[in-house]
Amino acid sequence: MIKDKSRIRSFTYGISKDQSKSSEVVHAKKISEIYGTKWEQIKLKQFHRHIGKWFSLYGFSTHLHGMYHIEFYSNILEKHKFNSPSFLSGIIGDAWSELGKFKGVTNYHDIIILGYTHGIDLNPKYLNKIVNEEVKKHFFEVNKEYLKNEKSKAVFAMRIKLMLISYLTQIPEYFGLPVWTPFLNFNIVQATLNIKDERRENRIWQRDLFKKVGLNLEDMNLKSDKSNMLDYEIAQSNYLEPIDTEMMKRFIEVEKLIEINRLLSRITFFESIKNQLLVTPKIGGILRRLGFKSNFLKTLSEYYIIKAIEMGLKYGN
Repeated sequence: MIKDKSRIRSFTYGISKDQSKSSEVVHAKKISEIYGTKWEQIKLKQFHRHIGKWFSLYGFSTHLHGMYHIEFYSNILEKHKFNSPSFLSGIIGDAWSELGKFKGVTNYHDIIILGYTHGIDLNPKYLNKIVNEEVKKHFFEVNKEYLKNEKSKAVFAMRIKLMLISYLTQIPEYFGLPVWTPFLNFNIVQATLNIKDERRENRIWQRDLFKKVGLNLEDMNLKSDKSNMLDYEIAQSNYLEPIDTEMMKRFIEVEKLIEINRLLSRITFFESIKNQLLVTPKIGGILRRLGFKSNFLKTLSEYYIIKAIEMGLKYGN
């Protein structure tokens, strides 16, 4: 759509152990070669140092999460200056693109599915106060007919998750970089959701489009690493301030808090090998089906949730 390709700059971070071999990096580089645009990889090394900045933006309205984007944009702007830039975001596009992306919600206990948390959650059994579930029950009863429909269920999921994923546009704007996205436009959302179901299944419509414009990268036999080791690798090499057990034991079992601090402070050799295998394509899927889980990554997720609440209590957010 842009005739002068020299105006286009693109930047990518990798999520595998060797970030340069990450499929995101390999694919972005190839797309840049196809279109003749300027592209650059941005390496991430220590995004946990930006926890304070993330908290200043979101408080405890959501868990600690988008620090990696703060480092990403910081690194870009340390190396480059832009005149009247516009950043393009694909935020939420994948939610509309695929049929059956979200699991069924058949009772109020399933409401958590709409959060689409990717495992970043805290089991209520560790809370010292019984959770009142009347709000969830009411929400389900009012909306259960809508939640039977795949299209409206996708909209509900994105509404529930919007507080978190808004960071994809808000963080660049925090750096003074205006963001434009097509996938929050009502007409585009409606048109995408109304693509025939058989075309949305497995994103056939999208695959056909990529083939038509020469971007069918999955068919090009590009060698890349599809594993996601980013959180694990950065957390291993960065200091994480322990949870204040004295403050948080009012709300969460103290044994759980002690366990989180212990697991994040040191990791066994066996756990290290297991974690790497769990995020390896195919092998990881088999291990997860056999019941293997990464204690470190699950603990890190719990830390992200609890630490945000602790900071809110400390700083009066």
